[in-house]
Amino acid sequence: PMLAGLDLTEDQKAKVEALMADHRRKAEDLGAKARAGEMEPAAAREAMGRLRGELHEGILALLTPEQREKLPAPPPPTTPGPAEGGR
Repeated sequence: PMLAGLDLTEDQKAKVEALMADHRRKAEDLGAKARAGEMEPAAAREAMGRLRGELHEGILALLTPEQREKLPAPPPPTTPGPAEGGR
């Protein structure tokens, strides 16, 4: 959905799919570490935010200037839940 309406070329689509697959693997690894207690929740959230930023930057690098103008801004970072001192 984020890339809908950008008229990506086949090459761009393939590269975006590769970036997203890599992002998914890294996110799953982070989630597994967090669930196993190997990472503090705040550290896991911060790392996930960095991953999202890397994905967005990687996609931007593949786009033409016209496509970049049409790309929506990335979603804001998530806020801590009650267990981490948030709402």
